[in-house]
Amino acid sequence: MTDHNGLIPADFDILLTLPGIGRYTAGAISSIAYGKRVPAVDGNALRIIMRLLACRDDVLKEKTRRQVEAWLQDILPPDAGAFNQALMDLGASVCLPKKAAKCPDCPLKQLCLAYDSNEVSQLPVKTEKKVRRIEQRTVLLMISNEKIALQQRPRTGLLAGLWELPNFTGTLSAGEISQKLSALGLRSSALIPLAPSRHVFSHIEWHITAYCAVVEPAGVAEDSAVYGNGAPVLCWSEKTALQNRYALPSAFIPYIRFFLDKSAEITAV
Repeated sequence: MTDHNGLIPADFDILLTLPGIGRYTAGAISSIAYGKRVPAVDGNALRIIMRLLACRDDVLKEKTRRQVEAWLQDILPPDAGAFNQALMDLGASVCLPKKAAKCPDCPLKQLCLAYDSNEVSQLPVKTEKKVRRIEQRTVLLMISNEKIALQQRPRTGLLAGLWELPNFTGTLSAGEISQKLSALGLRSSALIPLAPSRHVFSHIEWHITAYCAVVEPAGVAEDSAVYGNGAPVLCWSEKTALQNRYALPSAFIPYIRFFLDKSAEITAV
């Protein structure tokens, strides 16, 4: 809203600067919505290309995806959006994973080297997934005057650039949470344990302990900083802004719902 006048950018590289948008999404938006001549390489497109070329490169490696993007860039027609959607549909309905592939129905079977060599079910090649790492996290739902405290994640790494509830590594006790609040110069009039939860990412699994802290009014306006000095800046959001402005990862949704349903009741206690 601030940087692009409320309009989703059309340019692929600019789209990549937006939090939560990766190369496939950027390619899909740019080509389908704006008619730009760029590829949109999802799992379906990868599977099709690997089979057409009987290529045994590991599709879970970024360099393989980039290579497929380069190959497709060379052959994209002017209507790249329709071409990209055709690959998506072909992979979703005909060129299915493993032995589910419907090769007799495929319009590309005469060009497919994997079909010719009877290797369709062996392609694409994927390395075995690493065992998912378990992480203990403690989430803190801070409420003040029916506003909730949020912080923004770093621009790189897991959930890059997204807003979140303040959280800490490990399983913290109520006493440790009180110490965290004191370190931030905040005092809590109530600290309520919330139901634990579990959230699964592709390679990490969070086991979440959570608390609701009713803190004394900070006297700050929405989106104003509560503390800085090198620490993540907390911002306070009212319900309307929380629902309409901020994109929070689904790991925090159970506690956001708690805030939306119970904030007035808890603050009055």
